[in-house]
Amino acid sequence: MILEINQMVESALSRWSILVQLGIVLVLTVLFFAAWAVTRRKVLLTWLAAWTLDTVALSAVLVIAIFAADLPGNEIFALYAFYSSAKVLFVLLLALGLFRYRRVAGSMGRGVPGWLALTALVWGILALIFCSDVVQVQAVTYGAVATILIVSGAPALRSGNARGSVVAGLVFLIHGLLFLHHLVVLIPTFWGLPIPAYMSRISFLDAVSEILVGLGCILAMGLRAVEESESANRRLEASERTLRGLVDADPLTGLFNRRRLRSFVEAAPGAGIVLFVDVDMFKAINDSWGHATGDACLLRVADALRKIVRTSDGLFRLGGDEFLVVAPGLTVPEGFGRVQRLRELLEPPDEQGIALSVSVGMAPFGDGVPLDEAMAVADTAMYQDKARRR
Repeated sequence: MILEINQMVESALSRWSILVQLGIVLVLTVLFFAAWAVTRRKVLLTWLAAWTLDTVALSAVLVIAIFAADLPGNEIFALYAFYSSAKVLFVLLLALGLFRYRRVAGSMGRGVPGWLALTALVWGILALIFCSDVVQVQAVTYGAVATILIVSGAPALRSGNARGSVVAGLVFLIHGLLFLHHLVVLIPTFWGLPIPAYMSRISFLDAVSEILVGLGCILAMGLRAVEESESANRRLEASERTLRGLVDADPLTGLFNRRRLRSFVEAAPGAGIVLFVDVDMFKAINDSWGHATGDACLLRVADALRKIVRTSDGLFRLGGDEFLVVAPGLTVPEGFGRVQRLRELLEPPDEQGIALSVSVGMAPFGDGVPLDEAMAVADTAMYQDKARRR
C-alpha cells in the first residue's frame, strides 16, 4: 500500500513538474513572439521558432506522463523519439539564434533552418533504429543537447565588450551543463543500475534553467539595443561636430570664421592679447596676379599664423585679407616676438616672386579690459601700423 502511494506521488510530481516547465516555456514563447512583433529582428524570430519547438517537445513528454498506462510500448518509444527530434531542433535553433546575434559568418543563410530541421529528423530516426529503450533515447538526447549548448555558448563568453553575447553565452553554458548532468546520471542505467528517484522531478530544475536561458536571450537583445543606441548617438555626435566644424570654418583657409568668434570670446579664460592682422597691398596683388594668386597668398598667411600660435589660441579669418588671433595667457612682449616671427615667415618671395608683408595691431585684454574692447583697440592699432608702413 505504501509503495503504491509513493508511486502515485512520484507520478503526480512528475506530471506537475512537466506542466510547470511547459507553462514556463509557453510564457517564454509568447514573450519572444511579442518581442519579435515589435522589432521584427531575425534573431528573435529564430529564438521564437526554438521556443515553439520546445513547447512541442514538452507536450510529447506530457502526453507520455499522463497516458503512459494506456499507451503501448512502441507508441511511447515513438513519442520519445519525436521528443528527441523536437528537443534537438530546439537547441539547434537556439544556437543558430546566438550565431546570428553574434553575426557569425555563414549563419545568416536562408537555407540553414531547413538543414537544421532535416538534421533533427534524421536524429529522431536514428534514435528509433539504434536505441533499445526510452532511457537510451533520453540519454543520447541529453548528450546532444548538452554538446550543442556548450559548443555554441562557450565561444560567446570570449566576445570582449559585447555584453549581450557574454550574457547569452553564459546562460547557454549553464543550460548545457545541466543537460550534461542528466546524461551522466543516466549512463549507469545502461548497465542495469536504477534511475535516481529525483530524475522524475527534474523538470522543475529544467524549468528554472529555461527561464534563465529565455530571460538571458531577452536581456542580450536589450543590451544589443542599448549598444546600438549608444553607437548611433556617437555617430550623431560625430556628425554634429563635423557639421559644426564646417559651419564654423573658413572654406578657403580652414581657420575659424566670424561665427565661431563669439563662442570663443565667451569661453576665453583670464587675460591675454589679441592681434589684428591685415595683408599689405592685397588689392594690388589681386589686380595684378589674379584671384587665384590672391587666394594662394591668403593660404600662405594662414599657414604662417598657424606656426606662430599655440593650440589653445584662437585663429580666425574675419573676411578678405583680415585675420585675428586671440591668445589667452600671452603677454604683450611675447606678442611682439610672434609678430616679428610672422613677418620673417612671409618675407621670402614665393615661386612667383611675391613677398608678403602684414600690418598688425595688438592690444591686451583682461584685468578690467573686456575682450571686445581690446579687439577694437587692436583694430585701430592695425590701421595705425598700416599708415606708418606706407
